[in-house]
Parts: sequence; structure tokens; C-alpha cells
Amino acid sequence: MVRAASGRLDAAAVGAAARRASRHRDVDVYRDRDRRRGATATGTFSLTVTGPPPPTPPGCQTGGTLTETLFGPAFNGQTPDGLATADETQFSGCGGFSILSVQVNNVNLPDGTQLWVTLDFGAVGTITLTGGAGTMADYNMGRFGVSRDQVRVYSALPDVSTFQQILIGGFFS
Repeated sequence: MVRAASGRLDAAAVGAAARRASRHRDVDVYRDRDRRRGATATGTFSLTVTGPPPPTPPGCQTGGTLTETLFGPAFNGQTPDGLATADETQFSGCGGFSILSVQVNNVNLPDGTQLWVTLDFGAVGTITLTGGAGTMADYNMGRFGVSRDQVRVYSALPDVSTFQQILIGGFFS
């Protein structure tokens, strides 16, 4: 603010400052409006990738390899099937990790169709079909051992209104 020599506020200076503030506020309003209209911004992104935990230490009892048969009703004239495998040979109470793999067969959908795989309703991977079959890339479950956990295979994630469950498993044994 600008004060006159008498110590009073200079009305002209105050008015000019108010007009400048109003102009800047208006610009901010327009910038916010433009942002809502789909304007874009760029920035820098970084991600630190950490490797899997080390295998279980020597001398600790490890789990084995557990399987879960996947089944489903007839779908487009074929009955799909599949198998989920949990490799717990590197997992124990001392540490380590488990690996989940899932394969499907007899899924009567076009080549290139992407299916979603969930473990207890959490997405863990996708399968791209070729000739009605496909395999999910291995999923490192970290320090997690399966028991009564269910694997499901969907046409889309369950939060999409058009999803369809293709296969479901019972439990690992």
C-alpha cells in the first residue's frame, strides 16, 4: 500500500492496487475454468522399482507348489477350464516370496482378447488369448501364502458394468 506523506492511504494507489488484484484474480478464474475444460499440463515423473524379496533363508521349512483348478459354465459353445499355480517353494515363516501363475484353455473368444485375473477380488494380471488359450505373466505375491484364496478370470474388471466371469477356482490344495 502507498501512504501519502501525511500518513493517510493514497486513494489512487489503493484503487490501482485493487484493480491489479482484481485482474489477477480474474486470470486465475479463467485458468481454473480452462483446466476444467480439458487443458493439459506436463510434469516430471519418477518411480523407484524394488526387486522381489530374497528367497527364504536356508534351514527354514518352505511351502510347496499348490494348484487350484479353474472351471466355468459353457461360454460361446465351449466349456473353458484353467489352472492356477502358487509356487511357495521360496516362501516360509522366515521370509521369502510366492509366485502365482494362471493359464486358461477352451475360452471361445477372438485372438487378442484380454482377460483379467483376480486373486480374492484384487487384480493380479491379464491373459491375452491366442487360439482360445493363454497364460498370465508370473505374479510375485511377496510374503503371502495362499490357502482358501480364490482365483477368478473375467472379461473385464468387475467394476465395469459389462464384465462377465469366465472362470473361477475352488481353493488351493
